Amino acid sequence: MIVLPASSRLLQLEAIIAAQLDGGSLRLYKNELTPTVDSILADFTVANFTGYANKTIATWGTPYLDALGLATVLGGLQTWTCTDAVTPNQIYGCYYVDAGGELIFAERFSSPIPMGSADEVLNMVPKYQVGNIEGPVL
Repeated sequence: MIVLPASSRLLQLEAIIAAQLDGGSLRLYKNELTPTVDSILADFTVANFTGYANKTIATWGTPYLDALGLATVLGGLQTWTCTDAVTPNQIYGCYYVDAGGELIFAERFSSPIPMGSADEVLNMVPKYQVGNIEGPVL
């Protein structure tokens, strides 16, 4: 396993925030997809329930080390509200695209979230982490 010292984790995360996270777009996806390391932007079908909009996160929070020692940053509370039942969606997860249009991360929710009638709300705080990684398999 490659070991990243705690101070290095925070430095790496600060660089990622500046280069890829600040100014990016948090999006919800509606296709039944489990993201993998091979996922590409075209794999995701963006939500389109009435009232949906991608969420631009101009600046992320201050990085910190969590209880497991992972360098962590939060993107602030994001809220989507469905405004009618015209275009119902099942939301399977979210993904993040940087300001240049590159897929940065994706996450499938533990269960789909229905967004199909007026006043249904989805709240989330996006989180990004850096820590130890497994080394190459020989």
